Amino acid sequence: CIPTPLAWWMHHLPEVLLKAGVAATIWIEGPLTWLLLCPLRTPRIAGASVQIALQVLILLTGNYNFFNLLTIVLALSCMDDSVFLALAARLLPSHRGHSRSRPATGLSGTDHEPSVANKGSADKRPKLSRELDSDATCACDEDQPASAEERRKLAEKRRAA
Repeated sequence: CIPTPLAWWMHHLPEVLLKAGVAATIWIEGPLTWLLLCPLRTPRIAGASVQIALQVLILLTGNYNFFNLLTIVLALSCMDDSVFLALAARLLPSHRGHSRSRPATGLSGTDHEPSVANKGSADKRPKLSRELDSDATCACDEDQPASAEERRKLAEKRRAA
C-alpha cells in the first residue's frame, strides 16, 4: 500500500478523532451494511451513501487498489434512478435555473393541489428523465400552465371539447 499525501495529515490527527474514525468505520462496515439489503428505499439509499462516503475517504487516504472502487460500484447498485436524476439535475449546467419555476405539488408530475407544507415553495424535486434528454424539448419550456388552477381549467376545457 502506497499512502497518498493526505494520508500523512490524517495519520497525525488528534487521537480522539482517530478513535472516532475507527468507531465510525466499524459501525459503517458492520451494522450499517445490512441497510444495503433493506427493501425500503430510504434506509437502503442512506446505507449506500454512507458506504460510498467511507470508501471515498479511504481512497483519499490510501492506495488499496480496486477494492474501494468495487465497493462503490456495489453500493451504487443499491440506489434507484431518482438518486442519479437528482444528481444529474444538480451537476448538469444545462438544466439549472430554468426560466419558469414549477409549482410544488404533493406528488411530482401530477395535477394535485400543492400540500399545505409546500404551498408557495419552489419545486426542488429532480427532473424527469425526459426533461434531462438533451434531444427532447424540456417539459418546463412547453406551453403548460404553471399553477394548479390553470391546469384544472385547461383540463376542464379539454374535457368539454
